[in-house]
Amino acid sequence: MKKNSQTSSTDQLLKALAKGDLSALEELYRIHAANLYKYAVRILANPTEAEDMVHEVFLRIWKNKEKCLSVTYFRAWALRICSNICIDRKRKADYRHVKISEAMQIALSEAKGPEKTVIDNEILAKASEAFYTLSFEHQQVLALSFDGDLSVTEIADTIDCSVRTVHYRIAEAIKRLRMASGGNNEDI
Repeated sequence: MKKNSQTSSTDQLLKALAKGDLSALEELYRIHAANLYKYAVRILANPTEAEDMVHEVFLRIWKNKEKCLSVTYFRAWALRICSNICIDRKRKADYRHVKISEAMQIALSEAKGPEKTVIDNEILAKASEAFYTLSFEHQQVLALSFDGDLSVTEIADTIDCSVRTVHYRIAEAIKRLRMASGGNNEDI
């Protein structure tokens, strides 16, 4: 179950960060970088670019450390920064996607134990290819939900829209993924 506010350790880290404590930033990086990376890989489909985007997120957080005290959901705030950076990156360049299956395999490489044995490669390949046929808005809500592990309310706050809009975009994205992957595939 997700908490409605940050844990006390995150609050303490943000207070220390606001005072200029670099070790607090390092700890926040250790805790949150993997989720930000998964999100950026999903959106950019390029592992190298995704890694750069994560570093840029934490550079921006450091530059704006005085704002940390007013942050209610650090993870959502960091994902919003990451989302904005990814949007800017996609707008600025004639962006070429690396092979989709390669990017998705990297994003899923952290799955271990039972999770790894459950993943059906055929369904994954279809879903991966179908994901990049979605509009950016649909990609964004799915990535924030699955890779960012945000609640619908946190997603709405992150992308500045209503909860109802998030529900609609998720439902529509899943519907389109099913259609793109060969019809009514209930595994997606």
